[in-house]
Amino acid sequence: GYHSKKDCDFRVIYSSMEAGLSLVIHNQELRCPKLVGIFNAYNIAMAFALCKDLGIDVETIKQSLESFPGVKGRMQTHQLPNDAQCIIDHA
Repeated sequence: GYHSKKDCDFRVIYSSMEAGLSLVIHNQELRCPKLVGIFNAYNIAMAFALCKDLGIDVETIKQSLESFPGVKGRMQTHQLPNDAQCIIDHA
């Protein structure tokens, strides 16, 4: 299972609008600085689980997820000149 609860194999431990997402999955810490939102955290956890089940190397999975830039127009964050943060979401 995957969730934020302690007894799940794929556990989301932290999500922040400023720092992107940080997760612990099978004792692997992942940092996805371009992604925000709890739905992205759960999507990352499920993608990790699926790739691991398919036999893909954990480091390859980790590098791929950490470098994923996100989908243009979906919870896309921008820093404005006045230091305010703007989020674009066409969903």
